Amino acid sequence: MFRIFRRFNRSLNNDVVRADLHSTLLDLKPENPFDLKMEALKKLIDWTKWSVTVGGETKDYYSSRTIRTKFLLQFLDRNEDLGTYFFGTISDLMKRGKATRLLYITGLTDHNGFFSEIADRMILRILPQTFTEKDLSEICRYLFDSPEDIVWIEQYAINVLEPFIQTAKKFNVSFDFLKDDLEDALIILGSHISSLGVTRQIRRHLDYADLSDLSFIKLSMAINRRDTPDQILKELTQCRINILNVRNKLEEVGVSVQLIYTIEKIESYLNRTEYLLHLRFN
Repeated sequence: MFRIFRRFNRSLNNDVVRADLHSTLLDLKPENPFDLKMEALKKLIDWTKWSVTVGGETKDYYSSRTIRTKFLLQFLDRNEDLGTYFFGTISDLMKRGKATRLLYITGLTDHNGFFSEIADRMILRILPQTFTEKDLSEICRYLFDSPEDIVWIEQYAINVLEPFIQTAKKFNVSFDFLKDDLEDALIILGSHISSLGVTRQIRRHLDYADLSDLSFIKLSMAINRRDTPDQILKELTQCRINILNVRNKLEEVGVSVQLIYTIEKIESYLNRTEYLLHLRFN
């Protein structure tokens, strides 16, 4: 086990002290506190960010991170006890309901006002992270806290996705609950869109006979009925048209900061709904 680790270390920059994978992975034992296990995951992710030198050539940040991540998966595959600790933690995070908020709110806001959003961001910078609910959105915010994390996940992580899934299956990690959480996320997004779309400041700029005729209500109902993707996308498109009509009328009636904020929220929720639909059915 340690021979594998030492051989990998020799291929790296010997001037840098390497993280002790063995002791870090031991912190992921099931009997350890949840906060300690999250700290260990953070250490492992930080370890993958260190540069790699192969044949005298230092790889760039993203290539180094991919190489280290692949090595970590091989290390876990060959050391079953440590692999059991790591993927046992991952399995715990994959249980029903853990990823719902991650899917529907990451990168968006769930607050009702501009100033409450500012207050929330200030508090997050002051107070320490907590993981009492084991919510994946908060955990990922803690684990992936830099712009480089986002770029690597979006553009490079695909290279390690298949090895990760195959190694996870060896340790009986099930990702089936992600499908259920994704459907729950769509339902929540639909309810948010309908709630915002029927506010007075939106309705007063739209022409409709009955409240049930509004596309925002119809979209939520289509999601709840689990209509076909084409039917849901049809209602979503109509929502976009209505929002565009509201924007156009702002030139006539004047601009309201709160109204603009509401429009931006609805548009962000519509974008996320469309993305999750493609993810769910493709």
